[in-house]
Amino acid sequence: MNGTRAFESLNAEWDVVCAKPGHTATVLGWLRASSVPLTDTMATGGLQGVLAELGRRDRTQGRAHSDRWLRVLLERAAGERAGALLAARLVVQAMVPGAMRLTRRLQAGRDYDETTQN
Repeated sequence: MNGTRAFESLNAEWDVVCAKPGHTATVLGWLRASSVPLTDTMATGGLQGVLAELGRRDRTQGRAHSDRWLRVLLERAAGERAGALLAARLVVQAMVPGAMRLTRRLQAGRDYDETTQN
């Protein structure tokens, strides 16, 4: 596992979440209802495609874009309505690349797995 067990576990769980029917349509519905601009092609890549497209837009449109869609998901995740766990999991997955970069920087000679567990 080359020292990235925590992130590999998150990614494996994410694959299971992505495989569940209806999740992509549910998330796109939340975003549409909150007026987050979407394209018709965002659904073609499933949840992974949705996150990838949101990330691309974040890089071109800046923090205002990411704040907008993350707020939608965080508000959903904070509640007790249906889909709260899905919304929370989506937010976690969106943060995995940044968390991996941060963990590598913080590691400073420590074992990668030890750093991710602390």
